[in-house]
Amino acid sequence: MCKYRNTKTIYIMPFLFFLSFLLSSCATTANYEKILSTWVGSHVDDLIAKWGPPRSSYTLTHKGKVIEYLVGRNITMGGFSYAVPQTTYHSGNINGPYGGASTFLGTSTTYVQETTPAYNVYVYCKTRFTVDPDGLIEKWSHEGNNCVAKDPEMYRRVSLYDGGIKLKFPSPNRGEVKRIDQFGNAIEREKRNINEETRRLKTTNHCEECILAGADLRSENLSGANLKGAHLRIARLNKADLSNANLNGADLIGANLSNANLKNADLRNAKLNGVNLSGADIRGAKINNFTDLTNATLSNVKTDKFTAHIIAREKNKKENEKELLYG
Repeated sequence: MCKYRNTKTIYIMPFLFFLSFLLSSCATTANYEKILSTWVGSHVDDLIAKWGPPRSSYTLTHKGKVIEYLVGRNITMGGFSYAVPQTTYHSGNINGPYGGASTFLGTSTTYVQETTPAYNVYVYCKTRFTVDPDGLIEKWSHEGNNCVAKDPEMYRRVSLYDGGIKLKFPSPNRGEVKRIDQFGNAIEREKRNINEETRRLKTTNHCEECILAGADLRSENLSGANLKGAHLRIARLNKADLSNANLNGADLIGANLSNANLKNADLRNAKLNGVNLSGADIRGAKINNFTDLTNATLSNVKTDKFTAHIIAREKNKKENEKELLYG
């Protein structure tokens, strides 16, 4: 009888294994850049509070500065075991009880454990933020072989009741914001201090889509401010100067705008449900059919020919609703 083995060897390329590791994590450079973009316009102190102290920083000639973060680690690749099948072929002769012989053939399989070579790979990401003299982040850059992150599902929102008259948290000067850390994980920034966004608005006169729910902006000079798409629910804006301000698409539900100056302000697509506009000056303001003035207080509003027509239409709408309700 004789036997021999046919050993099948399995080769696994380290590159393919490393690629599968990255794919399994669902992390991409594009997602990381989305995360970095969420910090543009924010104060550097806010970034440091979440990312920790930077690795290094240096001052620019125009008084701004650059801060740098470095995240790196060694990853051990390979060193995993797998089974290799080994097949043994059997053959031989069997003698019969009455003479003569017969030949037989057969196989058997065993499994031998093999281990791939282990080696280290250094993965890192160096991220720099450029900060202006006022401490606001202007731009970012990154380098390295591991500047990747999970899909951030980036959004910024204020937690309010649908009616727009109460915050879900007690303090009127605080909002709830979700941001993303450098690894792509959502940071629940509950009760985030709205004063930070207020400082940004006062410093730059620009706060597009920022969170200012419940903010106290009474009598502030915000003339020409860019507040497009801003969240200003139940904000106190009475006597504020918002002339020529861009409030296109802003959420002002429940806000107090009594005696505010809204001359030539852009109020197209703005949500003004339940807003107190008593005594406000809206002459020259841009208003379209998507400006929602439902339940707004419109007594003693200063208007021109066009805005007077809008106010009259809203008042007539209320009277018609009363007739339907009470006959």
